[in-house]
Amino acid sequence: MTVKLNSVKLLICFLLLSGSAIAQEDELSAPLIFGVNESPPFHITKGDQVNSGFCDVLVETIKAELPGTDQVIRKMPHGRIRTIMKREGSMCFPCMINRTSYNPNYYFSKTTHLYAPHGIITRASLAKDITERYGNPVSLEKLLAESELRFAQPVGRRYGDIQHLIDEHLVGTKHHKQVYGELALYNLLAMILINRVDFTIDYEMMIQSYQRNAGAQKSKEALSFIPIEEYEGKVIRGAVGCSNNEWGKNATQLIDKAINDIRRNKDFQQSLDYWLGTDRPKLNELTTK
Repeated sequence: MTVKLNSVKLLICFLLLSGSAIAQEDELSAPLIFGVNESPPFHITKGDQVNSGFCDVLVETIKAELPGTDQVIRKMPHGRIRTIMKREGSMCFPCMINRTSYNPNYYFSKTTHLYAPHGIITRASLAKDITERYGNPVSLEKLLAESELRFAQPVGRRYGDIQHLIDEHLVGTKHHKQVYGELALYNLLAMILINRVDFTIDYEMMIQSYQRNAGAQKSKEALSFIPIEEYEGKVIRGAVGCSNNEWGKNATQLIDKAINDIRRNKDFQQSLDYWLGTDRPKLNELTTK
């Protein structure tokens, strides 16, 4: 009799523990935490256009489409956000390139939007020399392997499937520079125009964003965009990336429940049109995974 009672007690304990585990998998330990930093046009945390970056609008869209979920927005440097996520703290980054070689361990939502791929941004006077020597679209691997041009990037910036070429040919060399601080990209583009560095890699939309910025300096030079051969015919998938833990897994599952409404949200679509352009790549039945 005692053996049977003990067995029953063990069974009850097992069922209770199993139920708790199942509930934890289905529910997010509130709140949903987003880390954001000053990085127009993704996030804009000050000035006349505050909170109008398309990733700001994505966060508001998620809030609107998941009205029963508490959300917290924490403003901090990009490096701090990355440290928290890599150490499995509870945090999501709203606009992350989905599933690349350097961030395979995060949990990702389904694709929220698409980008046309990165390209070379340089001075118009230098663009002609680059394309004559390395093609148009430019062979990035050949450019990085042979060129003495000075490359700069905002600290923490990563470039999807071409990142390995930068790591292999530039990082750690005298031709590689990182730019720190808020508005790092805008400052970098200004450096290109005044010949302090020669080029960077980013989305074409960043030129228009810089030109719209009230702080953009006037220059006799203009910025030019050159497509990259290694990215020809491809698109880049944007998604919400979350910490590699149970909380992050549940957060992305929760976001995915509303993903179709998030994608179709009028405010989000209008923001993407404004910043990325109306000719940007669009999601369809072939790109909605």
